[in-house]
Amino acid sequence: MQRRRTPATVISLVALFFSLGGVSLAASRYLITNTNQIKPRVLKKLHGANGKNGKNGKNGANGKNGKNGANGTNGAVGGTGASGAAGTAGTPALYQRTDLHYTTQSTDSSPTGSYKLLETIGTFTKLNASSAITLVWTSNATGGNGSTTFCQYQLRIDGADDQGSSATTYSGAAESGAVVYDANAAFSLTDVFSGLATGSHTVSVWDRATASSCADNYHDYAHDVYVLETP
Repeated sequence: MQRRRTPATVISLVALFFSLGGVSLAASRYLITNTNQIKPRVLKKLHGANGKNGKNGKNGANGKNGKNGANGTNGAVGGTGASGAAGTAGTPALYQRTDLHYTTQSTDSSPTGSYKLLETIGTFTKLNASSAITLVWTSNATGGNGSTTFCQYQLRIDGADDQGSSATTYSGAAESGAVVYDANAAFSLTDVFSGLATGSHTVSVWDRATASSCADNYHDYAHDVYVLETP
């Protein structure tokens, strides 16, 4: 006679089935804890695709400058350059100088208020038509009584003063000349003459006075009139 299975028996059998099945399922899976457990050729196949590049990081601080290198050797000396063009000749500062030297005394014993010839110093030759003539005279001469009377001495060329006038009358304080009030005094006089023609010219001294007499180069000293021809 066949026995009937009780519910408890069925449950026991099901539990036994799942229990045996779980052991079999567990036996078909492995727990991997290290890549050494995987064959290398299999491990290569397990790598995924490369990820995208990350953003560039910030630039680092500049490093210190390196030391200067040694100086190089000097290059060869270059060749001499061509000479420049000659410059334009300049105008000379002085065309010529003539020294008119004299050593004798000249006296006017009866001077008046008008100019008259006292002495002829010498001659010179002018070279350039457009040049000027400068006379520089140093001498000693007698004058008046030291306060109210005087002698006035004037340089002339060819009888004309530095304004080109041959007049003998006094024309005012603006005219040239050395005025001597003392009984005997040293002086220097400079006059400039323009518009003279080329050639020979004569330098002379003229005087006028309120004193009773006038004398240039008193006691016969050595004196000079320098003639400078300038542009």
